[in-house]
Amino acid sequence: MRRSGAHYSEGARLLWHELTLAKLSQAALQRELKLSQGAIGRWLRGDRLPDELARAKLFARFGINPSAWDQKAHARAAKFGEAS
Repeated sequence: MRRSGAHYSEGARLLWHELTLAKLSQAALQRELKLSQGAIGRWLRGDRLPDELARAKLFARFGINPSAWDQKAHARAAKFGEAS
């Protein structure tokens, strides 16, 4: 999946990492958090940013700070798809 949209952020990078660690699919997370279809994919690609409610749900589930969605992804991690 492309990770280069205008809104690709540290929040997206952290969510990729958490989904991988939890072995959780995007669809399963969408059902768990009661999100609209495709929302998570758009965030992970950097096409869109989550709203405040979704950020709060992701913080509760994974501990991803809501402000991470407003920060650019760390360069090395973004390039290689790695957690820092």
